[in-house]
Formats: sequence, C-alpha cells, structure tokens
Amino acid sequence: MEYGNILIEGLMQNREIATSLCSCVKVQELARFNNDPSPISSTSSWSFGVVGKTIREIMPDVLITPMLVLAGTDCIHYVDASPNIYRFLPYRLYGDDIGMLHGINEKISLSNYGEMISYYIQLMRNSCN
Repeated sequence: MEYGNILIEGLMQNREIATSLCSCVKVQELARFNNDPSPISSTSSWSFGVVGKTIREIMPDVLITPMLVLAGTDCIHYVDASPNIYRFLPYRLYGDDIGMLHGINEKISLSNYGEMISYYIQLMRNSCN
C-alpha cells in the first residue's frame, strides 16, 4: 500500500517520535506562514454598526457583543484589504446541532438556512445605504 508523504508541521524537532508512530510517515517541513493573531476590529466603526443593525433587523433576540475567536480563520487573507474583519455567522445552534459542525453528516436546518439568506440579503442592502 502506498501511503505517500504525510506532511506534519511542528514535528520537525521530534522527527524520531513522528517516524516511530508509523514507518510509512515521512516528516517534511511546510512553508512558513503568518501565525500572528489578526488585528482587533473596531466596535465603533461604520462596518460594525451595519453588521449590528442587520442582526437586530433579522435576529432581534440575539445579543450583539464582540468576542475572541480561538481558531485560525480565513481572515488572515483579508487583513490587508480591511482594517476591520468581523467573523459572524447568522446561525442558531441548539443542543444536537453542535455535533453536526465539521462532523459526519454536517448540515444545518432549513430554518437556519433561510435566516442566513435573509441576513446576507439585508446586510448587502444596509451596506449600500
């Protein structure tokens, strides 16, 4: 069976451990990329106001508050394009929904899907005013 090269970043210092896990593992250093946290986005900017206005119009029961995202996101590709990057997904999570995120049979409910579409349509309208 051909396993190919398995690229494992961060294990270059522990090459012996990685290769001892399985003889088919070949450790290869990946190209470096910026792992610095993204800049803090303003909560007093016009864009934060538009996002907040849109949330209040479509999801009036939702509390609007800034938070810290503890994961790497695609925003790393947009830091030079905008001084403020907001990570908001108009999606309501209920008990069993959490297990469907990035898992087997990943899906969202039709009501969530409809609300998301409504949110993005309204966000575009509000952004043009």
